[in-house]
Amino acid sequence: MKGKRASLSLLMIFIFFILTISILSLLSILDKKLKIGLNHLDADQASYYAESLAYLYYEDPSLKEWVKEVYKRPLDGDPYPLPAKAFGEGEVKEAFLSRSRDREGKSQFHLKTDYSYRDLGGQCDLVFGAFKPVFYPEDGLLEPQDPKTRALLVSLGEKLSQEIPLPSQFIKQTLRLEGESLLRPGPPPGYGLEFYKKESLPREDEEGPLEEGPPLEEGEGQDLEDPWPSQDPEAAYGLSIYGQADKRIPFQAIVTGQLEVQGPLTMKGILYLGPGASLEGDLSLEGVLFLDEGSQVQETVEVRGLIIDLSGQAGACPRVLYPPHIENYLFLFEDFYGPHPLRSRKNV
Repeated sequence: MKGKRASLSLLMIFIFFILTISILSLLSILDKKLKIGLNHLDADQASYYAESLAYLYYEDPSLKEWVKEVYKRPLDGDPYPLPAKAFGEGEVKEAFLSRSRDREGKSQFHLKTDYSYRDLGGQCDLVFGAFKPVFYPEDGLLEPQDPKTRALLVSLGEKLSQEIPLPSQFIKQTLRLEGESLLRPGPPPGYGLEFYKKESLPREDEEGPLEEGPPLEEGEGQDLEDPWPSQDPEAAYGLSIYGQADKRIPFQAIVTGQLEVQGPLTMKGILYLGPGASLEGDLSLEGVLFLDEGSQVQETVEVRGLIIDLSGQAGACPRVLYPPHIENYLFLFEDFYGPHPLRSRKNV
């Protein structure tokens, strides 16, 4: 009898021991899962804080000035640090703005934030366009299709008809061409302009004067001792600011009369045709051509960049939409600026 009681007691102790171990193991597993769940919640909270912080910077009144500062920098330059902000229950580790280009060549701005919440990090990359989509028509010709667009273009034209405040990042000089101006290979045409042989210069990088261009191809030289040989009227020429060492420097030309171009000629920058002005000849413009109401342009003028046409006369001009030229010469203007979110990614 006593032996049976002893055996039963041992069995109960053993069962109690097994149950205790099982319960402790189960509690340990539940505790770990609870901690993991809480960590996931904290990590999600850190990500949400990072995303909210990115949109807080995006809505900041200083965004336009930050965009201008970033655009002045080369694409592969250091990100632009944004001022610190107190936000949420955690700590703002970092916030900065950078720029890239999409497949079409349009600028995309990246507003990246890094946020720490309960020792867990959250990151967000808010990608947005800073310039109004209306300025990127597929065929490179922008016409006023509705009253709102017309009002926008009229406002921009009023500004382009005036001298751009200098120094500018890309526009280095403003020239007013009044009356009848005949530009042809020969002596310097005046107005602070001169000709150079187009084939005698290395190509300019897509990002403008901030970047070093690609190497010269075979047959290209850099001899500028005779920049306007009058004996070769069929040669291709570039038009630049007189006395500039770098002939590729773009400028703003405000035309109020008749401008006639003889011989293949290239210029870079902004060419504004005022009311009643006209442009004729073999001209290749790398930049923005603006035709105000009542102006005329010959179909031999071709543009790599953008034509803005309030006169309805430029439809036959050859053109190629080229966002880098458009942005380089218009990014300083209020009418061109129009931020719009594209996408956001968390924990990048």
